[in-house]
Amino acid sequence: MKIREVTREEVERLVGVALFKVPADLILKAQGLVNVFTGKVQKEATVGISGKRIAYVNGQDQAVPTGPDTRVIDVNDSILCPGFIEGHTHVDGWASLPEFLKYAVKGGATTIVTETSTIAAAMGFEGVKTFIEETERQPVPVFITTPSEIPPFPEFETCAPFNDSDFLKILEHERCVGMGEVYWGPVIDGREDVIRKIAATLTAGKPVEGHAAGARREKLVAYRAAGISSCHESITIEEAAEKLALGMDVMIRCGYIRNDLKAIAPIFSRNVDTDGLMLVSDGYSPKMLVLNGYLNHIAHLAVSYGIDPVEVVKMLTIRIARHFHLEHRGGIAPGWLADIIAVEDLHNFSVKTVISEGNVLLHDGNREAVFPTAIFPKRFKNSISAPEVNEIDFYQCAETDPACVRVIVIKTETVTEIEETELELAENGNIMTNPSRDIIKLAVIYRGSSQFQGTIGFIKGFGLKEGAVATSLSWDCNNIVAVGPNECDMAAAVNRVRDLGGGMVICLGEESVIEVPLPWGGVTSGKPLAELACEINEFEKVLMDMGCPLPRPFLALQTLSFTGLPFYRLTDKGLLDIRARKMIPVML
Repeated sequence: MKIREVTREEVERLVGVALFKVPADLILKAQGLVNVFTGKVQKEATVGISGKRIAYVNGQDQAVPTGPDTRVIDVNDSILCPGFIEGHTHVDGWASLPEFLKYAVKGGATTIVTETSTIAAAMGFEGVKTFIEETERQPVPVFITTPSEIPPFPEFETCAPFNDSDFLKILEHERCVGMGEVYWGPVIDGREDVIRKIAATLTAGKPVEGHAAGARREKLVAYRAAGISSCHESITIEEAAEKLALGMDVMIRCGYIRNDLKAIAPIFSRNVDTDGLMLVSDGYSPKMLVLNGYLNHIAHLAVSYGIDPVEVVKMLTIRIARHFHLEHRGGIAPGWLADIIAVEDLHNFSVKTVISEGNVLLHDGNREAVFPTAIFPKRFKNSISAPEVNEIDFYQCAETDPACVRVIVIKTETVTEIEETELELAENGNIMTNPSRDIIKLAVIYRGSSQFQGTIGFIKGFGLKEGAVATSLSWDCNNIVAVGPNECDMAAAVNRVRDLGGGMVICLGEESVIEVPLPWGGVTSGKPLAELACEINEFEKVLMDMGCPLPRPFLALQTLSFTGLPFYRLTDKGLLDIRARKMIPVML
């Protein structure tokens, strides 16, 4: 990874500070320091920083020169760690980037690596370009991976265009550290566009990130042979060990979507080389960021599951830096970038001080950094082109009464199955829902066309007995997803999402009950993160009060059209059998 140019004057000053001939710009004093190179905790430490880099690391009793402009931060009751690095997340939707970073810094993050598939699916190349521009305005280094498959299955779903030329332009950007997660199916199927992108990324000397959920044995071998460098989808020790044995880096996920850390933590007591293990969030919800913290919370959980604290620090720092070729990050050593955090202990990891590239972002819990307000182009507002809909658009008509239909069954928030059942017809031939059996309608509408393009299906397990809910934030295509037993309310909810320019809406009696606007690109709020967290929390409470039994209703809603998870999904083009990779009719 390309890093900022270092001038001759900077090098000379670093040498002078290291020899104690020149005062440092910033001096840190602490009771200890985690050395990721030796795997030990050094007692007492004084770290001298010149500009963006570390000049020296010495014992506490070492006399060091100071000048009138030298800032000395004494955290003698704390331990210094390399700044935590987020290796896999999705922060291109929900909250704006600066709102996310305010809380990420409080949780010890000094570097972020994020996917950009959300904004790419919503706004195409211009969306990713705008997001990169936003990263360049922030005080925390944010790197991106270029979207790999937009949409993942073009023959089965529709989203904003993102072609090979767009991919290559983003890949060449110095903020891009690799190719975003690639689903294993298209790789082993030899899909031409995916293979071309992998080859271009490897030629550029950048890693290709993986998504190998369900790939084992010869399929995983073929996937690895294509050059895939990592996977964050392991949910068992056996899956993680199999990937490690193939030379893949394994990112253990602990965040909003899943917590696989507890299940995989015992791998450290097995006869397995764990040098390829890393910790990532794969995305944190606004509520989790506000209530739990961030990477420091993951570190705390890892230690509580029995992993050695120094090993935990390495999994959140040096290993991620090396994986993405982020040179001179992830460790505290002379010549390295001064990304350092001070924590109270190596169990709770309560963060006291955060320094990124020599700049103090947080000290004693007080934020010192300024996070510029996000700038969104005007074209990102009212970006949804879908037409206004009415009740009849949600009809699914049949000739035989009762009609035999396929129903998507929610097993968990992210896993679905299918069942066949009979439903009665209304006088007009419309197949009626049956809320008493928990069978209601599901609609997916393409957001990018002024002509109605969508599919109506049936779903079981969402629990709504009345009203309807709709959202424009849905994996991966960010099309409009609506669920409900009442076609009139479904139309009202979709129309309100459209009027807001994007968001989440619950309607009852064709009136909006509660809504969470996401007006920027239809996927991002401009509000403070704490306020957004409260809105989402209240939104989910209303869904639960209306009968939804799921602990995280919004996660289920987002994934009903997501073709990257098993086993059946509804897209704007129809009902998709993920394993067979073919469309199947809703009506039998």
